[in-house]
Amino acid sequence: MIRWHHALGGVGVIVLVLFFVWGGSGVPSSSLGASVGDMVASPSRADEYHTLSFRVEELKNIIAQYELGVMSSDTKGIDAKVFSLYPFNTKQRIYIDKGSVEGVVKGDGVVISNTLLVGEVSEVFSHTSEVITLFDSRFSLPVRIGEDEVDALFEGGVSPRLSLIDKSKTIHQNDLIFTADRSLPYGLSVGYIGAISEDSSGAFLTSSVSIPYNLNDLRDVLVLPSHER
Repeated sequence: MIRWHHALGGVGVIVLVLFFVWGGSGVPSSSLGASVGDMVASPSRADEYHTLSFRVEELKNIIAQYELGVMSSDTKGIDAKVFSLYPFNTKQRIYIDKGSVEGVVKGDGVVISNTLLVGEVSEVFSHTSEVITLFDSRFSLPVRIGEDEVDALFEGGVSPRLSLIDKSKTIHQNDLIFTADRSLPYGLSVGYIGAISEDSSGAFLTSSVSIPYNLNDLRDVLVLPSHER
């Protein structure tokens, strides 16, 4: 984990915003004002739109991690493309174009831009791998919430949720949820707190989870080696 010094202040964040949203994206300001219809009509414009959307989500998470003082380390990974499952609309799993020959191992984490968690490698073949996503009921991991780093259990599924949140702790809607599992880099973004309620026992809090990307829009991911290798 890298501790960020708050002495950097708002200036650094503003520079980061300008780099990602304008200079870093390579998309001229006129493109930002283009209509969604124009982007969809042109494959290249549509690609720019998807790229920019992911950059914006990445930036939001970097800022949230900076404000919390937690940031996952810049671990080297394996770049991979995501295969299309069109016209099927499955969210439970995706398939990538890297496998054992390229160094992928079962249990490796899969992320977007080294900040947003997508899931975990569940099956590995020679040049392809299956990834269970946050929307798969088999996926679960310990996480922490917000600036107080409140412990919770993330439970995947069609509607992901958090459980086992201590009722004595304070959490808020839109608090950042980040990884605290020893097999992954500390501080990867999982999503944001949604609606909060008591569980059926009344002993703990539970909440829905807002995932900050559309799984169907994924084109590129990064495979991170599990810490348990």
